[in-house]
Amino acid sequence: MLKNRYQVILCIFIINFAPLKSQILTLDEVLENITLNNPQLKMYDADIQSMDAASAGAKAGCHHKCKLAFL
Repeated sequence: MLKNRYQVILCIFIINFAPLKSQILTLDEVLENITLNNPQLKMYDADIQSMDAASAGAKAGCHHKCKLAFL
């Protein structure tokens, strides 16, 4: 009986003081962490960069062909 009472007191003590050590984040910090660490967002960024590179390559190749077409 005494052992159970100590366990209950210990649990109450842990529950009451556990939130004191929790980390408090602002909304901006949470959104920044999501932006930097989300694998799906990284995948979309990689897709955008590859499309930008492909369009830059297409523009570079078209520039010479377009000049010849107008001559």
